[in-house]
Amino acid sequence: MASTTRYEPLDIDENVEHPSRRFSNTLLRNPRLQRYVLLALIFFVALSVFGIWRRPDVTGSGDTHGVADIGKIFWVNCEPLLQGVDCGFIVAPKDYSNHKIGTVSIYIARYKARRVPKKGAVFMNPGGPGHPGTPMALKKRLAMASIIGDDWDLVGFDPRGGGQTTPATRCFKSTEAFRRFFANTVVERGVTISSVSNLAAPTLRSLLVDQYNEFVRLKKEQGDICRMNMGDELRYMGSAMVARDIEFMSRVLEGNEAKINYWGESYGTVIGSNLINLFPERIGKVVIDGVVNPVVLSEEPTYKWPSDWLSDSEKTYELFLKDCSNAGPSRCPLAKFQGEPHQDIEARIEDFFDSIAQNPINISLGGRLGAGRGFLTSGTARALLLVALHSPNNWPHFSQTLASVMASNTTAQAALYDMAFPRLQEPPHPPFARDLERQAITCLDAPVSSFVSAGELADQTIKTLRETSKHFGASTGLSEPDGGCEFWPSNSEVERVEMRLDEANKKMKMEDGDRKILIISNTADPITPLSSGLLVNSLLADSSTLVIQDGPGHCSTSFLSRCMKDLQKAFWAGEVPTNGTVCRVDRKTFPD
Repeated sequence: MASTTRYEPLDIDENVEHPSRRFSNTLLRNPRLQRYVLLALIFFVALSVFGIWRRPDVTGSGDTHGVADIGKIFWVNCEPLLQGVDCGFIVAPKDYSNHKIGTVSIYIARYKARRVPKKGAVFMNPGGPGHPGTPMALKKRLAMASIIGDDWDLVGFDPRGGGQTTPATRCFKSTEAFRRFFANTVVERGVTISSVSNLAAPTLRSLLVDQYNEFVRLKKEQGDICRMNMGDELRYMGSAMVARDIEFMSRVLEGNEAKINYWGESYGTVIGSNLINLFPERIGKVVIDGVVNPVVLSEEPTYKWPSDWLSDSEKTYELFLKDCSNAGPSRCPLAKFQGEPHQDIEARIEDFFDSIAQNPINISLGGRLGAGRGFLTSGTARALLLVALHSPNNWPHFSQTLASVMASNTTAQAALYDMAFPRLQEPPHPPFARDLERQAITCLDAPVSSFVSAGELADQTIKTLRETSKHFGASTGLSEPDGGCEFWPSNSEVERVEMRLDEANKKMKMEDGDRKILIISNTADPITPLSSGLLVNSLLADSSTLVIQDGPGHCSTSFLSRCMKDLQKAFWAGEVPTNGTVCRVDRKTFPD
């Protein structure tokens, strides 16, 4: 239970003049001060009456502003207040082909350039999809400036459907309702397979079909809830619309002739691909890091995406195991001795997964949300291992936690369980609420879906397990909860754009042969493989350059490489690296 602070009444000496009383007496005796106070009051009243000083309703439907406000910026106080950072709402059309439909209010945070002359503005997105981008200009402003440079305005924004941009995705009435809907279901637990040792077992398909029957039912119910509570608002939240928002915000902030500059990682690279695809003539400089395959995304249904995404997951996992072996038990407790064959470490982990596939670990939830008992399943633990591979800096901590869980440490088991289930954590600070903002985006980015049966989902998962990743082919659902778009209220956005980056490459206005787009991929990224970076580099052959970070993790920012950091900063300063340049990482995954 949290401690409670008691506030005692102030002990005021009645014989001492209180500051407020002193000010009142001075005001009564000073006519000049009275005039200043009166003028100040008139000034602040005017601000309120004429709407100069007001904050849009960030919890409403987005209709706070009419079409007459399109293109206006309503500045507000940043939270927290920071020197050199402006925050506000840019009013944009909900539908760029028909302004009469209504507006969206896009929340932005701008970390202003600290050096002159300023080169322009760089819009930034951290991925998700649906993650708010304003923290990049608030919490991460110094880190981003060290990569991009302090002669640029750095603009973070909350994309449609998420953060403080309105209308927000609010299928559920509250975060609590959202949590309880998915509690202890296959969507929350992840998909469990009995063992990776025999993927030809005849029982595997029936095990998966049972779980996917529950998945399909939940997705249908989820779609019905969203249709009832959001309706047509969900038609306007795809990545193509977000790209149009960036182009619009660039005009508002920088003028009609300004070039569009962008930095995005992970799913933010999808926004970047859409931006290049739609506005090749206006592109200034673009960095996309941890590239999602935009062709697969726009042409394949969501349940087939993992077959592409997981292409390098086995390579990353093998690197994790080998590094653990080299580190030994003092730095990686999953190893029994330094130099132990990494296959032996893998076998022990798989034996543990197989055991809890049959007998999930019983977890006491205490007085937390969903009080009672929960179960740490094989699907949960395996999916968390995949998530851990994203962040090599966290490998020592995760290996310690997993080793303790395997040794039946109940505290560690509860801690691992809590990693997976955000419903057990304190609710986020309003207006940030968990909802289906990811689904609102992915179901518009993917092609229109027909009904997919539990059997088809099971067959695709078996295919991914056998051909792409035997360890993680069924494990993306926990961290990448897509699917069910056939039940989504609107799985066809207002504008569906064909991804033709090769055509965009021809339209790009080159200046002195300069390559405008920097593509960054890791050699062992468990969720956005190097092959995606190579593909986009080939489609943007004349206008892009690819730089490879030789190391594990999701996006280059997941692990330190001074080479990559310096190279990016040089790119923003005008120096384009040679296509195919390789940067190495600067530290061990299990440091001394």
